[in-house]
Amino acid sequence: MKKIVLFIFLFASLTAAFSQTDPQITQYMLYPTSFNPAVVGESDMIQVSGIHRNDWIGMRNATSATIFQLSAPFKLWGKKNGIGLQFKNDQVGLFYYQVIHLQYAYKKQLAGGQLSIGMNMGALNAGFHGDSIIIPENLGGYHQGKSADPALQMNNATGTAFDLGLGAWYSNKKFSAGISYLSLTNPTIEWTDKNTLEMFGTLYLTGAYNFRLANPKFLLSPSALLKTNFTVAQVDVSALLKYDERFWGGLAYRWTESIGILLGMNIVEGLSAGYSYDIPLKTLNGWGSHEFFVRYEFALAGRNKNKHKSVRLL
Repeated sequence: MKKIVLFIFLFASLTAAFSQTDPQITQYMLYPTSFNPAVVGESDMIQVSGIHRNDWIGMRNATSATIFQLSAPFKLWGKKNGIGLQFKNDQVGLFYYQVIHLQYAYKKQLAGGQLSIGMNMGALNAGFHGDSIIIPENLGGYHQGKSADPALQMNNATGTAFDLGLGAWYSNKKFSAGISYLSLTNPTIEWTDKNTLEMFGTLYLTGAYNFRLANPKFLLSPSALLKTNFTVAQVDVSALLKYDERFWGGLAYRWTESIGILLGMNIVEGLSAGYSYDIPLKTLNGWGSHEFFVRYEFALAGRNKNKHKSVRLL
């Protein structure tokens, strides 16, 4: 009985980690640098941004994720480029996943828009809090401690591996589209001689279009994101309605999982914030999920400011 319960717990925890080796976010259309390195430097401003998400509020050891991003444009030999620094921290039960990436993107004007080719590289750290596993002692009680079975990971485990990702992005005033592949090398982490963790690569496809309504102060931006490791797939579709380049709201749908409500605004020049709440469609996820986003953008001294506030995948 002990092994059966423990196996189910480990399988559920690691399955969640394998199907989500990169944090899922509802406000993906505002934060594409989180899954596509080609987007860094897309704006003419330096951007500092962050997002934090809490899944399944009220559930013990529920998923949480934090992403921090620094992105800036620069010119090299008269050509626009982008550079970025990114940190991710994802917690799934007793499993955690952290990565730090240096990002670079080359940009070229093409057909009235801009084509970007980018990559990220860095270190991926993943671990498991094995000493926090609760083992059923008998049908009436539980204890937290060592297992007599050496094959079970009952100690804290951690390891680091090299991580690489590639991406391409095209955008103009009316639409944006991108493709990227993260964890391209399928990094493998050796926890012990009996426990090895393989992180699966993930493909992202995304696109969005901007519709200016009869009242030119309103901009409607539907978008979609497909994420797959070629074993399982996740599809998000959403639509944002922005008013006067300052306020926005919208709805998002994650296939068979949740419906999201999104709100945001440009608070002052250069500072914007967004919030989303996911309403689950499955009873297991009955607590809902909160997500907070903030971004500050500024120009270096002596540069002209370019107020690029559109919510189209930037």
